[in-house]
Amino acid sequence: MKTAARQRPDRRHRTVHRTYPMYLALLEMNHAFDNAVAGLEEAGRLKLLRLEYVYGAQVTLESVRANANYNALASAGDREMHNAFRYDRRRQKWEDSRKKPEDILRQAKAKAKARRR
Repeated sequence: MKTAARQRPDRRHRTVHRTYPMYLALLEMNHAFDNAVAGLEEAGRLKLLRLEYVYGAQVTLESVRANANYNALASAGDREMHNAFRYDRRRQKWEDSRKKPEDILRQAKAKAKARRR
């Protein structure tokens, strides 16, 4: 009777491309604003609207876009700060797992010595 050879799972860490929905939504929103501004320019060329109204509408759209981007990026900044702390903790944990026991002991002795001072 043969014993089944245990297969080890593939432990290689791979970087996975992640799509962040908030950034995709921001891209699509800005693309929609670009299309709206282009549509207004086209309406101006066709002389469907008076040029001062076209300009006013474009300025208004750009103002709305800027405010929407500002608010979205402020929200994203908070999220990115949270991610930065989380990934930094994971990196530190990984680095600590790679240390040799004698390095850990030396580091602990140095900390104890610093506390006594």
